[in-house]
Amino acid sequence: MTTHEHNDVFGIGAQVYVQAASVDDASPWPDEPSGVIVGSGGSAINRVTNSGGPTRIWVVDFDSPQTHRDGSPGHRSAQVHEKYLHLAPAVDLADTWSAESGSAETAAVED
Repeated sequence: MTTHEHNDVFGIGAQVYVQAASVDDASPWPDEPSGVIVGSGGSAINRVTNSGGPTRIWVVDFDSPQTHRDGSPGHRSAQVHEKYLHLAPAVDLADTWSAESGSAETAAVED
């Protein structure tokens, strides 16, 4: 796992959403999609330094098909620069077994 400059920790399985890195650095995914990191992209393991500084890339499977800012629709996954990724808020869940339904259910755990 790697640490984002905003103290976010990224790695395979992390639930994320995609947003602009700053006012002047718009995301290539204008609808600010959410998804899950499923792999490392071209430079997730080895940092690549460019004019904007070091960066990493992750493969994100979107929760629903997305349109790229170039207008191309229907993207189910993409390589996304880490600077555009933010961790989704954490949710505490505990698996419980429902005797009535005979299936596993997920319930929120309250503090």
